[in-house]
Amino acid sequence: MRVALIGNFEPEFSTENDLKDAMERLGWNVRAIQSGDLGTLEDLLYDLRYLHDVPDFIVWVRTASLWDKWGTEPQWRLLAEARHRDVPVVGYHLDRWWGLQRQHEVWHEPFFHCDLLITADGGHDDQWREAGINHVWFPPAVSERWCQPGRFQPELETDIVFCGSWQGGYHREWGHRAELVAWLQKNYGDRVAFYPKQGQHAVRGLALNDVYWSAKVVVGDSCLVPKVNGSPMTHYCSDRVPETLGRGGILLHPDVDGISDIFPYETWKLWDWEDLREWIDEAIDQNPWVNRQALIDHTREHHTYTVRMRQLRELLAERMML
Repeated sequence: MRVALIGNFEPEFSTENDLKDAMERLGWNVRAIQSGDLGTLEDLLYDLRYLHDVPDFIVWVRTASLWDKWGTEPQWRLLAEARHRDVPVVGYHLDRWWGLQRQHEVWHEPFFHCDLLITADGGHDDQWREAGINHVWFPPAVSERWCQPGRFQPELETDIVFCGSWQGGYHREWGHRAELVAWLQKNYGDRVAFYPKQGQHAVRGLALNDVYWSAKVVVGDSCLVPKVNGSPMTHYCSDRVPETLGRGGILLHPDVDGISDIFPYETWKLWDWEDLREWIDEAIDQNPWVNRQALIDHTREHHTYTVRMRQLRELLAERMML
């Protein structure tokens, strides 16, 4: 299987690098195309045009700031050249657009008009269909290389951990995040540790495994802005869910229809702070008896990028796109 993977490979930890690792684990021949590097894209366009080293399909992970350097013209050319050679282009992204200020991008950005668009937003099927977009929901995943136990570190020991945006700047449409952070700070004080720390970019890789193994419980949150019709968001969560569980973190996360039944975490009711308090206190008490390895094993079996790429290959074959 020959795949051209377009994305940002410069950061050590990125969705693109996770996908590349997964594809290579499956034995695929991966050609990495760096977003923002017009030369590598032109090389791919040349090969498509003149049938040199043509991939079986293309996976495109969008990094808006890098693609903006190129403008939309080469992006539309990519879609046109690939379609001329019957090479399917698959867009892949973990974020959501519907219900957020940026949803207008769906209508005019080339990325959303790939032959197949895969996102972690499975709650807006009608909107995707109305926009004429061939969308498929894939729940978020974690790289297989992080699905292993961490090491307990005394200097990291804490009752509660929250990992994610907590210092402001999160989606303004989701006020729950700021309220959650403030509530944790007020009620648990120095018993809760927030990551990343002030001035720290992020905690990734095996260092994050150690953070979770040094905490008794992880409190999670996702951008659960209601659907565009005002009903509760369903079939969406942040990749923090598999990223936590795959490392053996004991996770409490808001109850989400279509998500809570496929990931092994305990749920609490959105905005119900007393319900969250009860779950936190119980999780801390029960911590010594939780089988963390079972969380890792479940995630490795069902929710790694290796699994998702295998599912993608099967989906493309099923739809006669390979």
